[in-house]
Amino acid sequence: VARNSFLLAYTYPYPVWGDIHRIKSMAQAPLRPYALFFLIGILCFVPGISYAANLGLSPSTISRTAGSTFSVTLYISSPDQAMNASSGVVSFPVEMLEVVSMSKVNSVMNLWVQEPTFSNAQGTINFEGIALNPGYIGAQGNAITVTFRAKAAGIANVKFTSGSIL
Repeated sequence: VARNSFLLAYTYPYPVWGDIHRIKSMAQAPLRPYALFFLIGILCFVPGISYAANLGLSPSTISRTAGSTFSVTLYISSPDQAMNASSGVVSFPVEMLEVVSMSKVNSVMNLWVQEPTFSNAQGTINFEGIALNPGYIGAQGNAITVTFRAKAAGIANVKFTSGSIL
């Protein structure tokens, strides 16, 4: 019996007389004072627009043979709001890769708080720089370019272990 009444209510799209009466009485009900406070409370806690800035590596994947060299760009994307400073630590597997050189040519950073450094023993790359006024707005702005040498065959995961953009 319950299943039949459910199917009837589901398949009958128009309200019956009792439903119309309830709809009319709800439309004529005055706005409750607590409803206004509820709406104001919700609006106060809605977060403002947040702008996303990202650190990334380009190309994201690459295939090379052991002994060959290749370049990877550490980039900053800040498409909606000016970025003024950035820092980061990138890690790489020391048994598979070694850093041959790093370049700041064409970097969006104008001033380096910490010169970009690397350690082939620890498998890390560090940088910390500033983009002077008015800052940098754009997609995939070059921070530094790193040239690696592939030491062995396999999959080498190069990734940001920490980073910040201000």
